[in-house]
Amino acid sequence: MYRVAIDNDGDLRNDIAFNFVHAQSERVLVLTLAREVLAKIQAERKRLDLGYTERIALSIEGSERICRVVEGAREHLSAEALCDRLTTSEQPEDKAQAHLGEEWLSVSIERV
Repeated sequence: MYRVAIDNDGDLRNDIAFNFVHAQSERVLVLTLAREVLAKIQAERKRLDLGYTERIALSIEGSERICRVVEGAREHLSAEALCDRLTTSEQPEDKAQAHLGEEWLSVSIERV
């Protein structure tokens, strides 16, 4: 939640504008990470030669932020990837299959 503060001249204070821009930048970053996670899932589906209608069980292990992003986009990712079960857990970076900027993840898929 943001507090709106107006100075004596009737203008928004600079720190409020900065907080708004920062919040929007964070939102864009989260949406970008969700899209990149979906791309990794789809690439793994393709590597496994899964059919377009085959349902899967999906396990994503990664950084804390990746796990939060996946949980926040659970419904969208499940629908797009034809996923019946989706689990997430944090893992150390040294066990990662892929890096997304400063974040990391591993994707495991099973046919259902």
